[in-house]
Amino acid sequence: MTPASIIAQLDRFGISLYLDAEGVLKYRAKPGAMTDEARATISANKAQIVALLQYREILAQFQEIESRPLTDDEKAGIDIAFATLKKQHGAALYAAGWKREMVFDGLDPTRCEKAGDVPTMIRILMAGGRLVAIHPDRLDLEEADGTTFSKIKGNVMIGGSELEKYLKNLQ
Repeated sequence: MTPASIIAQLDRFGISLYLDAEGVLKYRAKPGAMTDEARATISANKAQIVALLQYREILAQFQEIESRPLTDDEKAGIDIAFATLKKQHGAALYAAGWKREMVFDGLDPTRCEKAGDVPTMIRILMAGGRLVAIHPDRLDLEEADGTTFSKIKGNVMIGGSELEKYLKNLQ
């Protein structure tokens, strides 16, 4: 059984699994619902159940953040980042074959209403990052903390050892 099916089955039996504030697996159950068999199933699959519940919490937080309406200041910041990128790099991006939808993940930076509408490139620039180099196959970027990564044509962002492997294979 998968962790999701175990959680669903236990729920049908009146046993609800959850993580407390410290990430410890806990349960609530109707009287008599927590049988030795249910305990054994939970115990045998505890790591996978905890991982799934953690994932669900992260996903819920992400969805909440992504659906949050943008403030007027954030919208102004998007406009500034877009205008700056266009002014400083627009001609070079175009010359290297980077179309607007490629740079902005198919999103329109001029029509952002929710946090999830903001293209990754704009998010990076708004956070103090910068576009370092433009290549026909990739854009080299640097975050404000100095972390480097690249946007590969096809909307893939890579960094660290994966970026090093990619660049090595180009040589």
